[in-house]
Amino acid sequence: MLEQFFKSALTAHRYRSNLLGPYLDSFSDSLLGLGYKWPTVRTQLVLLGTFGRWLSQNEIVVRDLNNQTIDTFLKEQKDQGRLHRSLTTVTHYALTPND
Repeated sequence: MLEQFFKSALTAHRYRSNLLGPYLDSFSDSLLGLGYKWPTVRTQLVLLGTFGRWLSQNEIVVRDLNNQTIDTFLKEQKDQGRLHRSLTTVTHYALTPND
C-alpha cells in the first residue's frame, strides 16, 4: 500500500523500517476509508515517519504512547512551522493509540 504514495520503492522501504512502519499500511487504508484524499494521506504518512524518528530519538516505544506524548510532538512540529493547524485533528486521530 505504501508504494502507491511514494515514487521510490526505497522510500517505501525506509518508511516500513521506521518504528511506526508496521502500522502505516492499515493507517493509510483507514484514512482512505474515511474519505481522506490521496494528498492528505501522503502528508500524514510523512508526518508519521517524522513521528517515528522523533519517538526513536526520544527513546519512546510504541506501547508507551499517550496523549501527552502526542501533544508534545505536535506542539514541537507546530512551533517549528512543520504542521499546519488544519492537519492537527486528523494527525491527533492518527497518532492516538486504539485501546
